[in-house]
Amino acid sequence: MLPWGCSIVRNIQLLIPNCGKLLAIFIILLMSFIHVVISEKESVQFVIRDTRLGKVKGYVHTVKDIGETERYFGIPYAAPPVGDLRFEKPIDHDGWGDEIYNATVLSPACLQIRSIWEYTEFHQPGFNRQSEDCLYLNVYIPVRTGVYKDDLLEVLVHIHGGSNEVGMGSMLHGDVLALKAGVIFVSMNYRLGPLGFLSGDPKHFPGNYGVKDQVKALQWVQENIGYFGGDRNKVTIQGHSAGACDVGLHALSPLSKGLFRYAILESGSALAYWCVLRYPEFSRKRTENFAKSVGCMKDNLLEVKECLKTVDKEKINNFTFDKYIWFLPFTVSTGDDFLPDSPEILLTEKPINGEAFLMGVTQNEGSWGADKFISGISIVHDIGNAIYFIPFSANKYKDLAVAVLQEEYASDIDPNNETDVFLAVSGIIGDSTFIAPAVELADHLAERNKDVYFYSFDYLSTLALTPQQHGVPHGLDLFYLFGTPFTGHKYHKYNEEDKVVSQAFIDMWASFIKTGRPKLNNEKIYPKYIPPEKSYVRLETNNTQVVFTIDSRMRAKKVNFWNHFIPLLQVAMNKNHVECSGTIFYDAMTSVLMCSVFVLTSFSSRVLLL
Repeated sequence: MLPWGCSIVRNIQLLIPNCGKLLAIFIILLMSFIHVVISEKESVQFVIRDTRLGKVKGYVHTVKDIGETERYFGIPYAAPPVGDLRFEKPIDHDGWGDEIYNATVLSPACLQIRSIWEYTEFHQPGFNRQSEDCLYLNVYIPVRTGVYKDDLLEVLVHIHGGSNEVGMGSMLHGDVLALKAGVIFVSMNYRLGPLGFLSGDPKHFPGNYGVKDQVKALQWVQENIGYFGGDRNKVTIQGHSAGACDVGLHALSPLSKGLFRYAILESGSALAYWCVLRYPEFSRKRTENFAKSVGCMKDNLLEVKECLKTVDKEKINNFTFDKYIWFLPFTVSTGDDFLPDSPEILLTEKPINGEAFLMGVTQNEGSWGADKFISGISIVHDIGNAIYFIPFSANKYKDLAVAVLQEEYASDIDPNNETDVFLAVSGIIGDSTFIAPAVELADHLAERNKDVYFYSFDYLSTLALTPQQHGVPHGLDLFYLFGTPFTGHKYHKYNEEDKVVSQAFIDMWASFIKTGRPKLNNEKIYPKYIPPEKSYVRLETNNTQVVFTIDSRMRAKKVNFWNHFIPLLQVAMNKNHVECSGTIFYDAMTSVLMCSVFVLTSFSSRVLLL
């Protein structure tokens, strides 16, 4: 390097005799820097693999102290859903002929509301690109050596969360998970918000484009993963939050038959009230309101859809509903070829895809958003705020609903204690939104003789952003699954204990992905989730060592409250059969509601209220 740099300096000094030693030193340093940069670029190892659509070029990435992966970013799995393909199911990509597709750069995220973009940026700091042309996936392959390096690997396909409105497949990189689990990791983008989930009727405007994108990506895996060293017969699909809802629906959808072997649902359920839009009349009304707001109100839905295809994408993307009541604004709809009927009916009457299921929640799912509902005015006021997060359909019964919830969650707390109030409100949100629906789905799957395993992630790092007394919030476990403690993160700090937890968590998942039965890091057998015991495992630590504690009937009293009593109360409310003007007493384990002054306006009510 130095002779090259010195020769340049000598040439410059001949042209500028008085440049002096300082200029010479500066130029030598500059040339050294340029040479290092060029050398680093030249040291990147590119790899090329075949696919059915053509060759793709990825590169080898080194994870310090762990290993190397092959990374392939932004591979198209469907044609761009733009123009005439907007609001249509995905179709095949035409491919790229004899050219080599550059799969070394992350693709843009699907269009999403900028005002809540921080969700995506929180997971992938610094990323800020989005586009309507977004149907791309990523593949991470662990680089192997030795006699088994050519064996086909199991495949984990990740479906990201984000309320069907935000997020992207590459929010967290899959390198550490692929290396430590010994699997090929695939993540995908799918259409979000109105572009992915707006619907009108099953014939002309069926919707569900986002989940149909996921089906298309799973079909791509079946057709192409062999080129990357993966076994198409050993695919596990996994989703977090809204992604877990989608995974549960893939288990019920005829379109997803044969596309995966095992399924993992992390903090989400196909039976959650927010997962599926169960009222067709609301679906049509939602579409009408949306069409009116963007100037596409027409005589019929077919004309509406054709008009929406011409609307500027930013105008579509900036639309927001005035209120979030007890549903997400954009959810999966029933009645089309993806979801022919309600999840409840499909669970009991139709075949279920997948051989085994691993389901999990965090210790306090509701703590991630509880602070938004706490006013400091009173516990009754705070519960009234949280009521919008849960499925009470009639505002006129809000006082009764608040009274029931106050009795169940706040009857024995100090209303002036901030932590007590926080845990009460977060319990309402977490139990109703995540835990009770997950338990209900596990019950149904077990009744259909599926192998089900359940866990609760109860570990909270001493360095966590969340206060210790608030418990483990929704989404925190995701960072441990992806091995973030080993690589670091802009918004999180980790210690050695965090690495131990991450390793144990990944090991548990890896054993399930490979065998359909998770293993623990000790001699204990991971029990199946079978009623009435309903065994599950709690992941904790003791003196920096991971402890898997076997327990049963997760939050049984609260789960029974949401899965049995509340539906009965809803029926009575909807039929105007119930009114309470006194103190409410409720025994969740027996589903009996007692009220000091209780009025049944109809003796035909099936609900026994004493």
